[in-house]
Amino acid sequence: MKNTQKRNLWITYGIALLGVFISLIPEFVGIEMYDGGGALVLLGIFVALSAWISGVLLFREKSRIMEEAMAENTVLAKWVYDSSTWRRKLAEEKQDMRTASMGMMIMILILGTIIFIPMLILLEEKLVVLGIYGAVVLLGGMGIYINYRHLKYIEDKAYVIVTRDGAVINGDVVCWSNK
Repeated sequence: MKNTQKRNLWITYGIALLGVFISLIPEFVGIEMYDGGGALVLLGIFVALSAWISGVLLFREKSRIMEEAMAENTVLAKWVYDSSTWRRKLAEEKQDMRTASMGMMIMILILGTIIFIPMLILLEEKLVVLGIYGAVVLLGGMGIYINYRHLKYIEDKAYVIVTRDGAVINGDVVCWSNK
C-alpha cells in the first residue's frame, strides 16, 4: 500500500513553489509592473497561496492517517470485502462514473455551441477565445481521466482499515478528527 496522500501533498507544495517562481518572473525577465508584471506577481501569489492552503487543509492530515494505517500499530479494525460483493459495488460505481463523464462531455459541447462559437465569431481576439475553450475541454478531459484512473486504482483494492483518527477505504482516506 502506497501513501498516495503524501504524494498529493508534495504535488501541491510543488505547485506552490511554481507559484512563487511565477511571481518572480517579472524581476528576472525585466517585465515592467504596468506591462503585465504586476498581473504575473498577483497570479503567482494566488497560485502559491491556493496550492499551499489546499495542501495543508486537504492532504496533510490524510497523509498522517495513511501513515498510521500503514504502520498497523494504531489500526483498530481491518477487513477485506468479499470479491462478489466488491465486483457488484464496482459495477455500480463504474456506471455512475460513466453517466457523470457523459454529462460532463455534454456540458462542454453545449458550452462550446452556445457560448464559445458566437464569441469566436463576434470577438476580434479569436486566439484568446480558442485558448479558453481549449482550457475548458482540457479540464473536462482531465476530470474524465481522473474518474477512469480512480476506477482502475480501486479495482483490485477491496479493503478498509480503521484507525483512531480516520479510515482508509480502498486507498482513499476519510478523516474524522483534526489534530
